Amino acid sequence: MIGPGEIFTLFFVTLGPEKVIGPFAQQTRALEPAALRGLALRVFVLSLFAVGGFSGATSCIAGTSRSRRC
Repeated sequence: MIGPGEIFTLFFVTLGPEKVIGPFAQQTRALEPAALRGLALRVFVLSLFAVGGFSGATSCIAGTSRSRRC
C-alpha cells in the first residue's frame, strides 16, 4: 500500500513546478509589485519550512539523523 509520503512525492513529481507557475502568474497579475513581493516572500519561507520538515522527518525515519531526538 502506498503511504502518504509516496502520494505527496508522486503528486509533486507529476505536477511539476512549470505547471504551477502559469496559474500563479495569472492569479497574481493584478497585484501591486509590493504585494506580489510580499506574497512571494511568504511562499518562499513556507517552502523552506516544508522542505526542512520533510527532510528532517525522512532522515529520522531512515535512521540517518545526527540528532538524538528522533
